Amino acid sequence: MAANTWPSTIPQRPSPNGYSESPGKNTIRSQMDTGPSKQRRRSTAAARPITCSFEMTAAEVATFEDFFLNTLNDGSLAFNWKNPRTNSDAEFRFTQEYSLSNQGGDNWLVNCSLEQLP
Repeated sequence: MAANTWPSTIPQRPSPNGYSESPGKNTIRSQMDTGPSKQRRRSTAAARPITCSFEMTAAEVATFEDFFLNTLNDGSLAFNWKNPRTNSDAEFRFTQEYSLSNQGGDNWLVNCSLEQLP
């Protein structure tokens, strides 16, 4: 497991309707000169892509940004968190930068793209 953990002072679960998860692409397909393509499993495990959004206050956004920028070195390091669907401990990492949108006043929506590591 990773050395870093999702901060306890920010929301632990994504917003309702703000979570999607899919199986990772773990097959490789080769086109043949004739006949059907060949397809095989690439490896025994694959990362699972996840998109999620969190409703946060400005203070929580500041904590999240410190976690992303400083603790995770601009999101490059993995971290431990509970998978929101299975509620099991797992290792995750960001696959791209997060985005923020103001929902009015002190309410912010933080959008993230992650992957659950095998």
